[in-house]
Amino acid sequence: VIVVNKSDCVPLLQRDRDYRNEHFDFIQLNLRSVALKHGAALVYTSKDGKNQQTLYDYLLHRAYDLPFSTPADIANNDSVFVPTGWDNSTHIAVLHDGLKSIGPEDAFGDHIKAPTLANS
Repeated sequence: VIVVNKSDCVPLLQRDRDYRNEHFDFIQLNLRSVALKHGAALVYTSKDGKNQQTLYDYLLHRAYDLPFSTPADIANNDSVFVPTGWDNSTHIAVLHDGLKSIGPEDAFGDHIKAPTLANS
């Protein structure tokens, strides 16, 4: 399971780094491609609780084969959930439509900069 924490920071990235929806689509495209390659699920979580229960329930489902019925959610950039086996290259290719100035095959670091560490 790939877990993306702090998805509630989307507004900060929009304000401080001028990220637009296409940046978040590009991030999601790359993460979903890696998850698909490795047979992993993808879950975005935030400190306000988005998807935390989904993640917990999904982990219990995978570990103990408990019932789980939460559907995939790829519509919101701050609460993505893609269970193992749901995604495929056709689903992921839909994100190409949202990319205007970023190419789907562009290098990740060309458009998404690593966070800077604050001095202590």
